[in-house]
Amino acid sequence: MKKEKIIVACFLLAFAMSLYFMFFAPRRGPQPPPPGAVTAPPPVPQEGPTKPVPPPPVPPTPKSSQTDPVNESVTLEEDRQFEKDLRALKLTSVDRMRDEVIRNPHVTPPSVIASGERIRLLYKQVKNIAQAEKLMEALDKCSNVSSPTAAQVQIVCLNYARRLGANHPSLNPVYVAMEEQSTDQVREIHSVIKSIRK
Repeated sequence: MKKEKIIVACFLLAFAMSLYFMFFAPRRGPQPPPPGAVTAPPPVPQEGPTKPVPPPPVPPTPKSSQTDPVNESVTLEEDRQFEKDLRALKLTSVDRMRDEVIRNPHVTPPSVIASGERIRLLYKQVKNIAQAEKLMEALDKCSNVSSPTAAQVQIVCLNYARRLGANHPSLNPVYVAMEEQSTDQVREIHSVIKSIRK
């Protein structure tokens, strides 16, 4: 019995140390070589013509958080494709996810991954406020408490609703209402994701 307690204590100590080093330990940059170590000599400047160094890329300007961005021009074909993709959006249900977990409990259910990918692709297609409103409506249905959608997918929906609310401030109240109406489990996990992605 004592030997088992020692093994469990060692395991817990190793687990706690790995968590500390993964998440809480200060990150260090490259360390200087120890004294007496052989290092490569510094590069010698070469004589002759040199190539001009291109200027550094200009970082993209952040979107204004005060007003909605100017609508990008959307062709009729792009808008129809967005509508078609939005209508085709099928998100995984709790029952389907449960069946997949029973078949293979060691991986994330493929339907959850596929649902998240569909939402991501739709989010990337949004070009104007009208499309953003339509996607927000679909995300609102997905994250509804009475929705048969799996909780993991509801969290994805809530995350993309937050992004839409940040890009289009007029939609932010819809996101806030969605967050308040979600289940405690979904809200807790979403708050962790928000704190990581700040």
